[in-house]
Amino acid sequence: MKVQNFRLLHDVSLQLETETTVVVGRNNCGKTSLSDVIKKFLSEKSSFEIEDFSSASYENFCAAHLAYLNNADPREVRALVPTIELRIHVKYDPAIPEFGPLQEFVIDTDDTCTEAVIVCRRALADGRIDSLFDGLGEIVLEGDPARHTEVDKLALFRSLAERVPSHFTTRMWAEDANDPTNTHEVTPAAITKLLSLGFVNAQRALDATGGRDTDVLAKVLEGLFQSASVSTADGSQKDIAEGLKKAVEEIQTGIDKDFKGQLAKLLPAIEYFGYPGLDNGPLYPETKLEIGKLLTNFTKVQYAGHNGVQLPESYNGLGYRNLLYILLKIVGFFREFRAHARAPGLQLIVIEEPEAHLHPQMQEVFIRQLPLIVERLCALEGENVTWPVQFIVSTHSPHVANEARFDAIRYFAITSKDRPVGVRCTQVKDLSSDLAGLKGPVANFLHQYLTLTRCDLFFADKAILIEGTTERLMLPQVMRALEQADPTLKLGSQYTTIMEVGGAYAQLFIPLLEFLGLRSLIVTDLDAVKKNEKSKLEACLVHEGESTSNSCIKSWFAEVAPPPEAEKVEERQAEPAVEAAAEAVVDLADDDEEEVKEGTTLFDLAVAMTADAAKKTRGTLRIAYQVPEADGGPCGRTFEDAFILANQGLFGITGTTNDALAKAAADKAAKQKKSKFALTYAIDKTNWTTPRYIKDGIVWLADSNAAVVDPGVALAAEAQAANPIENLVEETITGAAE
Repeated sequence: MKVQNFRLLHDVSLQLETETTVVVGRNNCGKTSLSDVIKKFLSEKSSFEIEDFSSASYENFCAAHLAYLNNADPREVRALVPTIELRIHVKYDPAIPEFGPLQEFVIDTDDTCTEAVIVCRRALADGRIDSLFDGLGEIVLEGDPARHTEVDKLALFRSLAERVPSHFTTRMWAEDANDPTNTHEVTPAAITKLLSLGFVNAQRALDATGGRDTDVLAKVLEGLFQSASVSTADGSQKDIAEGLKKAVEEIQTGIDKDFKGQLAKLLPAIEYFGYPGLDNGPLYPETKLEIGKLLTNFTKVQYAGHNGVQLPESYNGLGYRNLLYILLKIVGFFREFRAHARAPGLQLIVIEEPEAHLHPQMQEVFIRQLPLIVERLCALEGENVTWPVQFIVSTHSPHVANEARFDAIRYFAITSKDRPVGVRCTQVKDLSSDLAGLKGPVANFLHQYLTLTRCDLFFADKAILIEGTTERLMLPQVMRALEQADPTLKLGSQYTTIMEVGGAYAQLFIPLLEFLGLRSLIVTDLDAVKKNEKSKLEACLVHEGESTSNSCIKSWFAEVAPPPEAEKVEERQAEPAVEAAAEAVVDLADDDEEEVKEGTTLFDLAVAMTADAAKKTRGTLRIAYQVPEADGGPCGRTFEDAFILANQGLFGITGTTNDALAKAAADKAAKQKKSKFALTYAIDKTNWTTPRYIKDGIVWLADSNAAVVDPGVALAAEAQAANPIENLVEETITGAAE
């Protein structure tokens, strides 16, 4: 699918999986717009408003307006007016015996072609250029005639907001995949014969409001009845529908016989009132039962209680009702598909936010069971029954996203690259194809990590990767303290996820973080080591260090200090493997010794110690590790060392030299239990100084604010006199249990 000029979807492509595609991303990134553009073109007879055009296309309206004022050729003006377009590419097997509903869309003469293209476009109707811009000439006459001022734009878009819905029309056509000039007009009916649509919207009205129960399940039941009532429905379904109709007819007979007579007695004899024209004949009541209205208005889905007491639908939890609602809707879509005289070629079902009201475990079960639901529905209908259905599931839940396969995820990101200041557009990142380097063991490891830790990486504005428990417990307090000291950081209003990954694993996340374009800080330990008399590496104070046991630091600076060619090959083979990362945790741990093979070139610790901010930054990523609190001062080896050195008075350490201070801090840290240490200074004693390396990293992370004002959207909203809505984003902190 390809979408152009619709809201945030200025120019995006979305490759769908054969079964389920999971759409993820933070708030206001275009996920809902995807389902809306499909609905507007294919499911609803709705118009498009000025707000439906992407803000990046608003300048085209201005350019078209200026061209019109300058008496440009109408074809030139029309070419400048933006259009909204949805392109659907359908794969098929050219060897199938007959194309069925696909026939109208296969217009090429190439027997090897396997793709049909459907184009839906909302464009300015023929002959409507003058009426679109008529009377708007004075907008720029008082200013610069070559451009629109902000006041000009406001006036222009206020007028366009009234005219766009009626001046634009929708066209649909089939297009040759190999020749865009070869087209064939099609009708919406032809498209729906090929592609059946179903939507489970995010707003499902499951919660009772105004003191009234909402019986939404009964409404779904009516839909199931309607599918069973059509002449082409499956035999067993038609039998059920006919049975229901017969039962209602029998009730209707009783009403006509007894109920109607009693009801007539309630009516007065109107001829007694003496008004002219009211003596033409008596009135008779007529009561007619319609099964559809019976199901919608008078049928309730209830649950069995004790002692014969039936519990109403609203007495069950919202999560249970939500899950049941979705399942019944899916059953309804399946029955509707089966009821067609000629089944559509495929069915596309969009499910928005299935996690609503569901606890985490049920969210995971839902996305895992979705393909099995399709199999079971087909099995219930008999042998050789197939249902060519594809699901698009949009979600804000890490439980849903992380349970899905990596290659089924489509990440919706917001970008302003190559756009005017403030204009944002959606960029779709396909984990199945775009991230070519994330395959095999590395992909398996990351997927397992994201699943086990319930990580919300796909929904965060920013990320912080840390080593262990101490940093995880203390970092929230660090961020609060820094924001209190400098409110411009605005850390609390940004959606930052904290991930506990360990020093040996952090580098495995770098390709994914770079791919997502997520501004991320990797906080790790310097882990200085030196060779002992046995030619083994052992932990040591930083001023004694020759190298580091931290694999993330070595990986980060590999381009600065590349190892010999033989070592390069060995690392390239080992680095992608989960087993290699697991071995690194054991082999390079602080308390273990690593044997140094003869001829091995060690990573030089001085490379990391002398690196400036530029060398610690790579695009949207930055690495942070221990540095002296003051230039030339002592440096810690771990977080605890650095924390103590940053708060010497708090811990009562003294020393006449840097070496003595570093040793005193290390000795003090060695006596601390990490969890108790973290809890003490995160909760009880919070008046302390943040270590320099963490402060520098957090300030860098906060430097780029994720929330960017989109002036185009704001302009259109102002033209419509809409009230702005401020979204308060709650900071979410997650981390793996130790």
